[in-house]
Amino acid sequence: RYNKIDRMYTILYRDGGEETYKSGRKRLRTIIQNASPPQIYPIGVELLEYFDEDKIHGFDRNGWYWGEITAYNVDRDLYHILWEGDVLDFYRGSDFDLKRMIDAVYQADKLMEGIEEDWIEEVKEDKIGQ
Repeated sequence: RYNKIDRMYTILYRDGGEETYKSGRKRLRTIIQNASPPQIYPIGVELLEYFDEDKIHGFDRNGWYWGEITAYNVDRDLYHILWEGDVLDFYRGSDFDLKRMIDAVYQADKLMEGIEEDWIEEVKEDKIGQ
């Protein structure tokens, strides 16, 4: 499960145990990478994708969009992705684009952390300079 407010993933195990991780942590990535097939990505994992144009779904969409894995069909190895604007897409587990879109979330998190750290340093310097 993913908590968007806290940006935390909760992994539920079959034995009833659970663990919670902050989005982007190396341990969470290791768990996902080592998960046994067929379902590698848990429900609630976020994705990020840039769409140039999408007329397949009956409307134009340009720009960056956030999505979320909302379901997984084990018989067809098919992930259900719900994008902003309530657009539903389907990707096979073997689809490289699926991994790339999930990795984009980690890259965006890393970029935002860097921006946040720079901003904090600027605020500190401003306070010291006053």
